[in-house]
Amino acid sequence: MSEEPAPPRRKFWQKLFASKIILLSVAFHFLLGVGATFYIVQTIQAKRKVVFQGGPPSPNRSTRALEHKVSVAHRKKTMSAPAQAKRIATTGFSKISLPEMPHMPGATEIIPGKMAGMGGMGVGFGPAGGGGPGGGGGGGSAPSFGFQNGNGLQGAFYDLKQTFNRKPTPINNIERFVHELDAFLRNGWSPDFLNRYFKAPAPLYATQIFVPDIDSSNAPRAFGVEREVKPALWIAVYRGKVSPPETGVYHFVGGGDNILIVSLNSNIVLDKSWDYRERWGLDKEWTPVAMYDYGFPGSGSRTKDGRIKASVPGGFAKGQAVNLVAGTFYDMQVLIGDDGGITHFSLYVEKEGVQYQRTPNGLPILPLFRVSADKPPPGEHPPFMENGPIWRSRPSSAASVFSR
Repeated sequence: MSEEPAPPRRKFWQKLFASKIILLSVAFHFLLGVGATFYIVQTIQAKRKVVFQGGPPSPNRSTRALEHKVSVAHRKKTMSAPAQAKRIATTGFSKISLPEMPHMPGATEIIPGKMAGMGGMGVGFGPAGGGGPGGGGGGGSAPSFGFQNGNGLQGAFYDLKQTFNRKPTPINNIERFVHELDAFLRNGWSPDFLNRYFKAPAPLYATQIFVPDIDSSNAPRAFGVEREVKPALWIAVYRGKVSPPETGVYHFVGGGDNILIVSLNSNIVLDKSWDYRERWGLDKEWTPVAMYDYGFPGSGSRTKDGRIKASVPGGFAKGQAVNLVAGTFYDMQVLIGDDGGITHFSLYVEKEGVQYQRTPNGLPILPLFRVSADKPPPGEHPPFMENGPIWRSRPSSAASVFSR
């Protein structure tokens, strides 16, 4: 019996494809690999995709020129200096109000200068000054009724037409006004006497008493009470201690519309107002040494010798002689007031033995009473010596007129 030949031996790949399971597995994994490869390629391309956008359209020349003009105008507007703040005039009165300006001295005393030579007449013409903020002593123009801070005489403003709680008082005319002022003087200038009346909340500090011919409304405005006080029948009282620049015999000289009264160490050394007080027979104890008629303010009429006649009766008064020592401080009080309309106040000092320059009619051109180098406020003034001596000042030793 012949032997059957052995079946041919199959190769590895033949064995592999002979198995259906293996074949299906290989096909499945091949398709899976192809799908995964396609997904990965698509994802990478999406991330790297760059989108290009065109720039803004270029404007024509006319458009660009217009935009440039607008830009330049805007820069000029933003670079321009800010608008100048308007000065605010204060109002009020505290028994004499004075001009207001920056004050240089840092101490409580003002160092005086030596007696200067004779100056010109110094009559100024221009806008009348009211009052502005600041301190005194810097040598600039002083406001009419005093500074809001600094050295000088401290002034308090009162309205005699109303009480401290804004109720009307019986003082509604010039005669009652003058009689009340006389009672105040006879009570020793006591602040308590005036506490019944409306008072401006803040003081002013006067470095001189030299108010040009201005409307009476400037006083309450200077003290910041123009809304509460009608510009009539008001007073201001200034207080402080002063010392002369040199030892000697002095006379206070001045006049006011309507009221100007000066006290030194509780003695009246000058009382020159209109003739109201004399008309009603009040305070006849004081009489002037002499009268100086500077023709200010002019009344439009003339004297027999052709000189312009002052509208204030008699002009300016010269007070009695007082012997003062340099370095000694004296209590000083100044009372000013007005019944409305136009007002002005002028206070000078005349030292015996000094040869002053004279006006054409022979009257001395005197220095102002002042405690700083501040110039007078702008406006029309009577003649005065420029750059006159400076007195020293200190706060009053008495209780502040602003304490109750």
